[in-house]
Amino acid sequence: MVLGLGGNAGVIVCGSADIDFAVKRCIFGAFAYSGQICIHAQRIFVERKILDEFLEKLVVSARSLRFGDPLKPETQISIMIDEPNATRVEGWVREATGNGAKIVCGG
Repeated sequence: MVLGLGGNAGVIVCGSADIDFAVKRCIFGAFAYSGQICIHAQRIFVERKILDEFLEKLVVSARSLRFGDPLKPETQISIMIDEPNATRVEGWVREATGNGAKIVCGG
């Protein structure tokens, strides 16, 4: 399920979901246009009974994304639009980790 919440787009992955399909769609939803569109997936809520498997597959998939020049068609994820936005996102990461979040990929 995808929730349009005015810039806080969330995804819910239930225990009965096809995990591979859910991971594929979440990766697209989170990283399309390098995640710099207003409706990208910003939060993913996963039923606890499938969380470990989902997270493992999500991390593998995220690590396989091709980084590069945004003008090249093979690039799947690139740089932030500008330095102020990169700084803003770094602040969110610091805030999240300061409140107990764990970085499992990137960072």
